[in-house]
Amino acid sequence: HGTAVEFQSFGLDITDQITAENEREVLLHNLSDAQRIAHVGSWDWDIITNQETWSDELFRIFGRDPQLGVPPVSEYESQYHPDDLERVREALNWQTGADKFTIEFRITRHDDQAQRFLLMRGELLHDDDKRTIHFFGIIMDITNQKNSEAALRESRRELETLIGNLPGMAYRCDNDENWTMRYTSQGCQDLTGYAPGDFIENRIISYNEIIHPDDRDLIKLKVKQALEKKQPFELTYRIN
Repeated sequence: HGTAVEFQSFGLDITDQITAENEREVLLHNLSDAQRIAHVGSWDWDIITNQETWSDELFRIFGRDPQLGVPPVSEYESQYHPDDLERVREALNWQTGADKFTIEFRITRHDDQAQRFLLMRGELLHDDDKRTIHFFGIIMDITNQKNSEAALRESRRELETLIGNLPGMAYRCDNDENWTMRYTSQGCQDLTGYAPGDFIENRIISYNEIIHPDDRDLIKLKVKQALEKKQPFELTYRIN
């Protein structure tokens, strides 16, 4: 047996490679955190390989386990609200749909069966030969926004009902020469003989035109004085 008296080796400086990989990991982690905070998930479909990928937040939005991978189409389609299913299918049909789309739809989460409102934006990507190669997009959970909008509509409905049952007319107007109306209640019809919409932005007639000419200047003076003193006011005047 011989004795080794010499050996050779070589080394490579891979500092830049390691640094780049670490930076990539940080960027991916930051992106994941940003999606989680904003409740925005992303998806990507490689049409050539038929490979679909979801971000971690998209799994959370659909109530699914990322460890199990992207579920079959039939499984996550079963989560779509029946009334929205066909619209979503049409939007996601890359062969017949638009290159870009935005759609709102509802799902039932897989884990807790909660209904969620989602907004999806998608876009097709083509290669130099105009072939469609990728379909990608984002999905945002807009449930809180939808619930707030529904609550606001209900509050407005209740307010309209309350104001509609008050005697006289409730209104909101600009402090200008015409008292340009921005809102008038249903009591406008009984009080003035005009439909509520007739006064809005002076569409048919301005409110100033129905005030008795002898009362117009006094009204303007009283309102000006009250506004300068930041005080409530009460006026008695005639309308035609």
